[in-house]
Amino acid sequence: MLRKKTSRIVKRVIICLRVTTADHLIDQIVYKLYNLAPTEIAIVEGKLPQKTNDGRK
Repeated sequence: MLRKKTSRIVKRVIICLRVTTADHLIDQIVYKLYNLAPTEIAIVEGKLPQKTNDGRK
């Protein structure tokens, strides 16, 4: 019983890793397609605060 449960957990982890990897690759393709600069990528990923139209953060 424990082996089956462990096996299911391992399979789910592997699937999650594959999905995460695919998601990252898709992001990289889109960034390249739109020719985004590193600062623009950081904004898209939520790593940099966006400035408002009046220059405030």
